[in-house]
Amino acid sequence: MFPFLEFCRNTQKSLSEFSKDYSKLPDDPTNQISLRLFFIMDFLQRFLPSNIDIAAGEIVDFTGRKSFKQDIVLYRSNYPVFRSPDYQNTYLLESVIATIEVLPRNKSIELKQAFINCASVKKLKPTKHNILANNSQDYMELKLRTVPKSFIFSYCNSVDQDEFLKLFQTAKKGTSGVVPDGVLILGDSAIYAQYDMFTQKTTFMTKDPFIHFFQHLFTIFMAEVSPSMILPDISAAIRYDFSNYFSDLDKQLIEIP
Repeated sequence: MFPFLEFCRNTQKSLSEFSKDYSKLPDDPTNQISLRLFFIMDFLQRFLPSNIDIAAGEIVDFTGRKSFKQDIVLYRSNYPVFRSPDYQNTYLLESVIATIEVLPRNKSIELKQAFINCASVKKLKPTKHNILANNSQDYMELKLRTVPKSFIFSYCNSVDQDEFLKLFQTAKKGTSGVVPDGVLILGDSAIYAQYDMFTQKTTFMTKDPFIHFFQHLFTIFMAEVSPSMILPDISAAIRYDFSNYFSDLDKQLIEIP
């Protein structure tokens, strides 16, 4: 069997078995933290490259606007992280590759809040960086890399496909049409909703949804390891300019003669 497929199927089985054990536990914050840790250790840490780190916290853009706290933040390890005494980490928008909200189950209220949390990231704005590319496709690929992708993962699905579509549309209305890049609902009626930023449409996949979820993440991470995998033109590049992050500071500085 091809290693990717074997990895996906073994991981899905492990996550599903853990979900069954979790369903017997009380629904409290401590157990939800255990869900996130299991997802990280039994899935993400098993294939993430060393230049990508995992944490939790909020994201800030150059205007000072912040996202809501994210369950999982996947960020480039060569960027600074701003840590506070209360362990609430803050990450520069351009340093974040993706965020993942981990839900114990797909209750409508939880799915709606997860959409809101993802939308708080997607509404942030990167500063104007100098993007060098010879064609529009490479330019758009690089520009999209300055904005994090957002995902939702739910361990348990107790509804069929039609019911999930209704829940998805209801959650979508709560964010004025802003949707995550991917939503995976595990369980007997597993489904993956993948958003295409170019067509601005969501495709709902019921055949091997976990594999589609993994493939989506894997493609994003491989672009970090080898940008030429997506951008064959080696002259395509981003020259980052973070000076706008300090614009308010510059205004406040007093020049001493």
